[in-house]
Amino acid sequence: MRHDKMDFGSRKAFMLFFAMLLVSGCSGNNQGNGNSPEETAESPGDTPEARDAADAGEQHDSVELSELSDSGEIVPENIDGDAGDAPGDSSMYEESEKTPEQWEAYDSIHSDSRDSEAENETRAEAESNAQCGNGLTEGNEKCDGQVQDCTTKDGKPGVRACSPYCNEFFACVSRELPPSGSPYPRSPILSGISFDRSSWVKAAGGSDQFGQTIASNNNVYLAWGDGGGFGGSNSQGRVSLGVARIEGVPPNWKAHNVWGGVNHESSQQTIQGKANGGIVAIGGILYLNVAEQGVWTNSRLWKSTNFGLTWVQVGRLFNEPNGAFAGCGILQFGPGNEGARDSYIYGYDTSAFKNGLAMFRVAARDIETRSKYEFFTGLDINGNPTWSGDISKIKPVFKDSKGTEWGVTAVYDPYVRRYLLAVRHNGESGDWGLFDAAEPWGPWTTVAYGADFPGWTYTPDPDGASRNRPAYMHQFPQSWMSNDGITIWHMSDRGDQFNLMKATLHLVGP
Repeated sequence: MRHDKMDFGSRKAFMLFFAMLLVSGCSGNNQGNGNSPEETAESPGDTPEARDAADAGEQHDSVELSELSDSGEIVPENIDGDAGDAPGDSSMYEESEKTPEQWEAYDSIHSDSRDSEAENETRAEAESNAQCGNGLTEGNEKCDGQVQDCTTKDGKPGVRACSPYCNEFFACVSRELPPSGSPYPRSPILSGISFDRSSWVKAAGGSDQFGQTIASNNNVYLAWGDGGGFGGSNSQGRVSLGVARIEGVPPNWKAHNVWGGVNHESSQQTIQGKANGGIVAIGGILYLNVAEQGVWTNSRLWKSTNFGLTWVQVGRLFNEPNGAFAGCGILQFGPGNEGARDSYIYGYDTSAFKNGLAMFRVAARDIETRSKYEFFTGLDINGNPTWSGDISKIKPVFKDSKGTEWGVTAVYDPYVRRYLLAVRHNGESGDWGLFDAAEPWGPWTTVAYGADFPGWTYTPDPDGASRNRPAYMHQFPQSWMSNDGITIWHMSDRGDQFNLMKATLHLVGP
């Protein structure tokens, strides 16, 4: 398999190829604007104790610096090469809101069922005689990552999957819970994840969270909290909430503070609050679900139509029992939400249940209207999700008796055709799990959990910009995934800073 990065046009062609193959028989304050700071030894005014004092009454914190260019751009340590074009004149940001006709076109592309009835019948007929590598024929069994019952080598009931590439059957995986203590059985498709420590870079010391989305200009946008962003520190350029832009694809990337932080591009004053993972791009519009600073039980929706340069408050969004969805994590797809499952935006929340996740959906065109939001209420007898506008009927979409802590994130990996869900547990330990499913509501299986991960990727960091801070959020931007979806890039805020490293998903063997 190739592991180099394809451009966006090539990726679209790649996905079209798979679709054809399937049918044919394979089933704050405004601070900064000064000279770029130089990386120096810790000053008396920027000690760990001073940082902790500055964080009092705020939700979380962040990290240490990479090498700075003269312009204030971040050039990550041990990274060379270009990182894409920087924004040009203001015409680049001229992005109007969708007209009713444009929304109609959007909805027709992202329809509730991804294929028409006729297309489904054609695919079902093609899959009925599907062969999946090595001359294996499975009758009416589907291919493309679908699973079937089987018996493991030691005689236990299990499941096996035909690979997403439709070239072989994977080994039979036991239905028993894995020894790592996860609440869900092992994934029949992904056997684990590993991390390349030599690729690890740190930036944006003193800032945290870094919830990400990919805008229609193919840049990744991050919502950080409690720091000066890229090139800043815990005190220099500090804002409660800021937005940054990353251009390029790792390992060749550059970061720019757009709204808030050191050398920011926007002239608009920032606001108080935190977005966690509540950032999403719909076409050329960026949205932020911002929880009220120090309260965290309610949120307001903000939007930008010029890629983060200016923001307008839409209004109150969530003010629910137990603070549900005020700090939600939104399911991420491709640039501008391209490649979404359907016409809905999906989000997960850790506040509604002590040891579970709640879930909402809303049509993309209705994201600004709270009354249009629906909540997951369970599965029907056929395993299909049910939804209600009455939040009192909400049911957990995910459970873990060890807890479900804030910072949940989710992304769709279109190449292995799985949704990846990252959820923390065990309080401030940093412990987390990575889960996968064929649909946003499960059923969930385990990729890795707890001690399956190397400690230096998540545990409290004794050398971080703020000492002994664990990773609160784990993310894998879709546009940074390799052609086969196996090589991905892991982002976290461990140690109160931006951490980035290459990671590899491992497929279950044949």
